[in-house]
Amino acid sequence: MATGRGGAAGMAMGRAGANGARGGAAGGGTGGQPPPIPIPCGGTTCQPATQSCCLQPGGSSMCINVGATCPGGASIGCLEGAACGAGNFCCLSVLGGASTCAPAQVCNFAGGLILCGSSAQCPGTTPNCCRLGPLGVCRAQTCR
Repeated sequence: MATGRGGAAGMAMGRAGANGARGGAAGGGTGGQPPPIPIPCGGTTCQPATQSCCLQPGGSSMCINVGATCPGGASIGCLEGAACGAGNFCCLSVLGGASTCAPAQVCNFAGGLILCGSSAQCPGTTPNCCRLGPLGVCRAQTCR
């Protein structure tokens, strides 16, 4: 049963799980969650689960297919968990400045932060989605 939980993994972990099941064409998200947030990318937006935004030094950006390399830049593949398949979470690599979907233990091992839109997108070890502006981060502590 899909739960709408979000992705995870550091930049070096690749795009594992980014093509997980999502809601249907009617726009519903996985497990009753809203659809994933589109990824702003320069003058356009990329579609989570199928595209990432490749941010290049110097300010240029473009949508690339999930799993494609973003040479010399940072690849943003998700902004919250609805973009990731069941068992995966949206992980922001603190070292690489990129985000991708992968299991929570991979994200935690790599020193990443799990991004979320609601607490339903957080793993049991960090069950609270604390909002930081438009994005949320899963934390073990209660949000303030």
